[in-house]
Amino acid sequence: MAVQLNTINYPDLIAGINAILSSGQYRAVTMTIFNDAEGTTVSTDSNGNVLLNRAFSTTVSQAESVDADGNIVNGTVKISFNDGLEFLCTNNVDAYWYTLSGISILSR
Repeated sequence: MAVQLNTINYPDLIAGINAILSSGQYRAVTMTIFNDAEGTTVSTDSNGNVLLNRAFSTTVSQAESVDADGNIVNGTVKISFNDGLEFLCTNNVDAYWYTLSGISILSR
């Protein structure tokens, strides 16, 4: 099941990543980002890169705020992938969903 990518669900994103990594079964986390809640249409970034099973690196969330002029600045979630690709999702502007999976530890 895909989860909406936004600042409200950010704690769930972190918990999901931590659950995968702390299981001891995976060496890395991958993320797929979708255009729909059903998880049927994989997203692309602004350069056309497909966001399918990308190895996750880091994430940062910025809460909604008010600027010096009193304008509301929407919250954001920024995802960075191991290959250097970055993806930004802005609350109330973008609508994306994601799934997480793990890359298994290789046996010797």
